[in-house]
Amino acid sequence: MNSAQYQQLVETRQERRRLKPAPDDRLYVGVRSVEEGAVLLYIDDRDLPGRKLPLLPSLRLVNHSPTGFEWGYAGSGPAQTALALLLDATGDPDVARGRHQQFKFEVVANFGREEWKLSANSVRKWVNTGAL
Repeated sequence: MNSAQYQQLVETRQERRRLKPAPDDRLYVGVRSVEEGAVLLYIDDRDLPGRKLPLLPSLRLVNHSPTGFEWGYAGSGPAQTALALLLDATGDPDVARGRHQQFKFEVVANFGREEWKLSANSVRKWVNTGAL
């Protein structure tokens, strides 16, 4: 293992310890913009604008799509979206890594192409029951 790989491993382990599940009322919103393409937002306070869900934490677990998130089909971009949603909603990298492909096929691939909404509670419900 070279020093760059070791540093990435250390950073990933540190990040794993810092993860916390998303707040119960967090809402994820997928939108498309002319400038940025597919953008994944999260909203914790309905009175404030959404913020972008960062791509990097999910890329550190599994690098499916370094160019970003996607949805509405079963490809690499939707796999990254599924991984990011599970990681953020549960705070558990093992759950995210182990279940994201199934979540992609069952949920993310079925999102509308232009816009969709999903709550953190719905993501956790899927993890626990296999249904939204």
